[in-house]
Amino acid sequence: MNETQRQAVDSIVLNGKNLSAIICGIVEISLIEAGSVEFAPGNFDLGELINGLNKTPEITIVPLAEAGGMVNGDARLLREALQTMLNNAVEEGEGAAVNFSVSRQGEDDYAFAIVGGGLGFASDEMAHIFEPFYKPQGATSKSAAGHNLAIADKKNSDDGQ
Repeated sequence: MNETQRQAVDSIVLNGKNLSAIICGIVEISLIEAGSVEFAPGNFDLGELINGLNKTPEITIVPLAEAGGMVNGDARLLREALQTMLNNAVEEGEGAAVNFSVSRQGEDDYAFAIVGGGLGFASDEMAHIFEPFYKPQGATSKSAAGHNLAIADKKNSDDGQ
């Protein structure tokens, strides 16, 4: 296989994975809308979950010793929500660096911060972050509004949990 053919195959594989992720997202949205997503709490190591996130070269995880250790919650839903927000930050930042950090806010509370080079939300717009299709002021990207749909769905699946 020559270089051009290899690049074409790599592109097909990547696009296949992206399409699969979209289909899985649509199925999950349907399950959430139907109220069929179950919250499955359990103990898990927060540090392991964070280290297991899919990272791209743009993502820097700020190490924090207190982010490790056992916590109780739904590891799958937390991983999906964090991964969605990281992916959105990378996509909207168009190659800019994305910093992800975790800080302990109390005995059982953690704050997650994702800072990137994208448009982001002004402080007065933060109340809208979980609204499906909300578009920040000045956003020009067609995808900017769609990202909130995924964030809103993750939030809705976590409501009351």
